[in-house]
Amino acid sequence: MYSFETDEFHGKSVKIRNCRRCYIYILLPITNVHISGCYDCTIVLGVVGGVTSIENSSGSKIITCSRNLQIRNCSDMGLNVLVNTPPLFLSDNFNIIIGPYNSFYSSLKRHLTLAKLSTKENYWNEPLFYEPIHLFANFENKNQLMEEFRKRSFSEQPLQSFIPFSIPVVLSGNTNHNPVKLPERYQDALERNNVSLRMYMEKFAQKHKLHKGYGTKHRVQQLFEEWLIESGNMNQILVLVKLQTQTKQL
Repeated sequence: MYSFETDEFHGKSVKIRNCRRCYIYILLPITNVHISGCYDCTIVLGVVGGVTSIENSSGSKIITCSRNLQIRNCSDMGLNVLVNTPPLFLSDNFNIIIGPYNSFYSSLKRHLTLAKLSTKENYWNEPLFYEPIHLFANFENKNQLMEEFRKRSFSEQPLQSFIPFSIPVVLSGNTNHNPVKLPERYQDALERNNVSLRMYMEKFAQKHKLHKGYGTKHRVQQLFEEWLIESGNMNQILVLVKLQTQTKQL
């Protein structure tokens, strides 16, 4: 896990290359970001005042607020974004699922102001496609083929999978909720999913016969710790603890 949350990269560009199974948090206002050759990663960027470019990557989740977004030669990607211009799909992409921005961190509003990004203009579901027209030129049904090309490249995030993404890093600031305006159907889905979560927690408590003073949170924590030990992922928590300690010392 890698995390940057000071002014170390303020106003600079960042390149993230050839990462595998990483969790990367860069919670800063950045000029441009270039992501290349990443697989099975979770990458959370702060606010990108210029272009977020993603290429030759697969199986990863990316969350960011950006003025521009470009995607090239990617597959099986999940993005939750605020983007102030239509996303640009270049070359050949497959199964790129995009939803509206679904997170926040405590300095987000200040970073949005610094980058002069609007929280009301989000073109996440209005992509523009650079289509390889020469591949379809000799076919009579080229319009149909081009439409199928677009559909295999992009789809909107299903409502049932739209949930908030919690960033496990505490910073100074006064942002305590997602400031980005959600489409009504996603706002409704979020409320329904929260109700489903509460119902699940109640059933979980009944199943495990949790008594007063030993609530669902404690039981989940206990099971989570057992899973961390069994799966070998305990190091991720140790890194988080170290990051939190460093943040408090700033």
